[in-house]
Amino acid sequence: MSRPIPLLRVAGTHREVGRAIGAATAPVLRTGAACDAALPARRARDEQLALAARYRDATRAATAWLVEEIDGAAEGAGVDPLALFAASIEEIWTVRPSQAGATEPVAGRCSDLVIGPPFTADGHLWVAHNNDLGEASE
Repeated sequence: MSRPIPLLRVAGTHREVGRAIGAATAPVLRTGAACDAALPARRARDEQLALAARYRDATRAATAWLVEEIDGAAEGAGVDPLALFAASIEEIWTVRPSQAGATEPVAGRCSDLVIGPPFTADGHLWVAHNNDLGEASE
């Protein structure tokens, strides 16, 4: 079943934009930031958040504006910024929310592929990403 993607127009600093998006999408962000709570996970929540903190530090060093926007969204939704970062940027959680509101183990992960010269015919760097998600995630 497909649903239309809502259109939201916001403006301001990265944090202000994030805050507006977080306020408008708070129920979804709250679910994503808490998606490890119901089932036994391969990693405890504290361990998952510690892993996310390392990715967050690297992301802040490279793209501080992105972390600012995610922090703003966390403020707008009333969730922990690190948990939201983990849910939205890195596949740290070992369970995720299902359509029914419960949680289900994460069976697959996304794949990132990078190849460059001399292995590409055109001499360019090629980067690809796919989301290994079930049909219900559409």
